Amino acid sequence: MSETVVFLVYADDGAAFVYAGEDVTACERHCAALAATHAGAIVGRRQVGPERWVVRAYFVEPPPDEVLHGRRHGFPYGLTWEPSGAE
Repeated sequence: MSETVVFLVYADDGAAFVYAGEDVTACERHCAALAATHAGAIVGRRQVGPERWVVRAYFVEPPPDEVLHGRRHGFPYGLTWEPSGAE
């Protein structure tokens, strides 16, 4: 049985829903477009029952360290900041 991966993608500091689904190619296409206009993404990964969820929230500017610290402790996804090079 292969693992199901669900991708959730948001733009504009996590305020705008962009994509949800299992299609890697579609997710990569949306993420590439957002990486061109956003500074990077806060990314979380978590096993949810039989599925692995990957959540990407793209930010126009890098969030302050306090925001990352607060989200890491208040959000159960093991968050990381991944810069896009658009800074």
